[in-house]
Amino acid sequence: MEVFSHIAIKYEQEYKRVPVLIIDNANRLAEKQQGLLDLIQDYAKRATNEGTATVVFVSSEGHIPSRMMGKSVMFAVLVIH
Repeated sequence: MEVFSHIAIKYEQEYKRVPVLIIDNANRLAEKQQGLLDLIQDYAKRATNEGTATVVFVSSEGHIPSRMMGKSVMFAVLVIH
């Protein structure tokens, strides 16, 4: 995350836009690597507060929204059937 943050700052300086990090299949992290998901969620909050980056979690399962509700993270849930 430190490397991404460094590059994100350079990107914002050059293009005047905040970069977006997309975590696809985030439900797999919830199932198999919860500790890593927690670290990424903490990074997402810090990066958003600092204006360094925006982190988007994409999930096809219901595990991610319930895990995120316990965190102090702003999120939106879009359900597609």
